[in-house]
Amino acid sequence: MSKTPALQPLEKTDYPGLGRLFTKIFGTERSMDAWIWKYDKNPHGSPVATIAAVGEDIVGFYGLLPRRVNFRGEMLTAFQEVDLMVDPDHAAGGLFKHLGRYSYDRLVESGHAFTFGFPNQTSLPLGRRILGWRAIEKIPLWTLILKPASVLDGRLPSIPGLRYVADRVIRFRNRHKLGARYDGLIREVDRFSGSAIDLLTGPVSSGEGIGFIRDPDYLAWRYHECPDHNYVLFEAGHAGHCGAAAVVGLPAGDRAALVEFRYAAGADDAAVALIRIISEVCERKSYATLRAWALDGSPDARFFESIGFFNRDALNFHVIRSFRPPEFNRYLWDGGRWYLSSGDSDCV
Repeated sequence: MSKTPALQPLEKTDYPGLGRLFTKIFGTERSMDAWIWKYDKNPHGSPVATIAAVGEDIVGFYGLLPRRVNFRGEMLTAFQEVDLMVDPDHAAGGLFKHLGRYSYDRLVESGHAFTFGFPNQTSLPLGRRILGWRAIEKIPLWTLILKPASVLDGRLPSIPGLRYVADRVIRFRNRHKLGARYDGLIREVDRFSGSAIDLLTGPVSSGEGIGFIRDPDYLAWRYHECPDHNYVLFEAGHAGHCGAAAVVGLPAGDRAALVEFRYAAGADDAAVALIRIISEVCERKSYATLRAWALDGSPDARFFESIGFFNRDALNFHVIRSFRPPEFNRYLWDGGRWYLSSGDSDCV
C-alpha cells in the first residue's frame, strides 16, 4: 500500500520532481527556466502552489498564479488555477480534492477574493462537483482558416473537385472580408511603442466591468521573458499613434493563436488591416488556422465574425471559485461584465 501523500507549499527545489510529474501526465517537457519564469518571476505577485509528495516523489500539484483584476474600479489580486495534476497511481483517496481545498485554505487565510480558470469539458464536472467551481461562461473559439485545403482534407465527401472549390470559396471570402484599405504603417516589432502599450494596458471595460490588468511589467513578463514559447508582436498606426496592436503565439503544429488584440475606437480599418497582415505572416509560416477567444455578443466577437472568423463550439469554460459573500458574487458571476481574450488563458 502506498503512503499517504503529504501536502506542502511548493519550494524551488521541487521543480525537477514537478517537471517529471508534468511529463508523465501531459507527455511533454517543460524546461527549468520555464518553471522559474512561471512561479518565481510573475510581476503580479507570489503564487500559492501546493505539492503532494510521497517520500522524494511529487505525485500531485495544484498551482495558483496571481493576476491583478480591475473589479468595478477596485484593484484585486485573483489567482488563476494552472498545472493541476495528480499521478494516476496516487489518485485514489481524493488527492485532487485535498490539494484544491488545502490551496484554497491558504488563499482564504491571506484574504484573497477568488480564483479563476479555463477548464475543458472533461475537467469541468470534477472541479464543479468537488471544489465548488462555478462555470459562468462558455468561451467560443473563433477560427480564421488560412489554408482551407489542409483544414478540409478528410472532412468533405470524396467528390472530384469539391475540395478545390471549397478551398477557392474560402480564400475568396477571406480576401473580401480582410480587404479594407489602410494607409497607416503595419509592422512586426521587437518591443511595443509607448502608444501601443497605452492601448493594450488601457481599461478593458466601463466602471461596472471586470477585466484582467495588462500593465507594462506584465506584458514584458508574459511575452518577452517567457521561455520555450514563441510570440510575435505587431502594431498598426500612424506616426506617434497606434490604432491596433496584437501578440501572436506561434506554437508547434499548424494552429497560430491571436493571444492579445486591441484596437482604438474608430480604428476598425487599422484592425482589419492588421489581421490581414498577421494572417499572411502565419500562412507563410505554414499555419493552417489563426484562433482567438471572444465571448459571444462582445465587441471582439462581432469584429471577428465580420472579418471571416468562424465561431466554433466552446472547448473551454470560464470558471470562478469565490470566497466572498453573495453581494460580491452577484457581479463576479455575471459573465456579461467580463472581458476575456486568448491572452487570459493558462500562462503556458
